[in-house]
Amino acid sequence: MLIMAWDRRLIFTIGTSSTTGETDTVVWNEIHHKTEFGSNLTGHGYPDPNYLDNVMRELAAQG
Repeated sequence: MLIMAWDRRLIFTIGTSSTTGETDTVVWNEIHHKTEFGSNLTGHGYPDPNYLDNVMRELAAQG
């Protein structure tokens, strides 16, 4: 499903970074990705028992 979202250009968009506040930059487009392994203190890491359910719901919302 993530490959299909990539092919349909749904993974990224141009917007304002929530991290840096920079405008007109490449940002995630409402489909969460895990960017950390072995820790989930930031909410961006594995293990996350709810990740597959959450990402499937986000993908469905994108069409």
